[in-house]
Amino acid sequence: MRFPHDKACGEALVCIAKGDRSALSVLFHAYGRLIYLVALDTVHQKQSAEDVVQEVMLRVLKYAASYRPGTNPRAWVLKITRHCALDHLKHYPHADPLPEQPLPAPSEDPDEGLMLSMTLRTLPEEDQLLIRLHLHAGLTHREVGSVMGLSETAVRKRYERALTKLRVCLNDEEGGRDDE
Repeated sequence: MRFPHDKACGEALVCIAKGDRSALSVLFHAYGRLIYLVALDTVHQKQSAEDVVQEVMLRVLKYAASYRPGTNPRAWVLKITRHCALDHLKHYPHADPLPEQPLPAPSEDPDEGLMLSMTLRTLPEEDQLLIRLHLHAGLTHREVGSVMGLSETAVRKRYERALTKLRVCLNDEEGGRDDE
């Protein structure tokens, strides 16, 4: 699945590499919310996630020349996001997280989206991120592996296991509701 802005963002990265800082706004408008959600998924604090977004934009300016035109700009930016978020945790390991709120799920039905989001939280954090990157961000297994530092095979296996766990949880919840 390709995002409609991927081509424009790839072109923006090439422009940034050539010194056009104004092209950064293209990336921010296209991927800003996604960057924030991936950062929040890692650092678990709104202010810290906002700080990570700023750091990501600075690193994009600094390393845009290392982007290879024709590859997935979204995966490239999210890999930077993941590294920035992990760096942030190293420097601020004791930041108090805010109470968790459900992240949006790709569903038309708000109750179904809330249940899926709550069920997703039963998985280990790495598996939650893997599923969000694949389903929400539309990254391929190879791209998710690149962002998370895993092989494509490992991503596929973890993804399958995580989906199995989600199915079991959702079936248990539905079964529990029918018995009431």
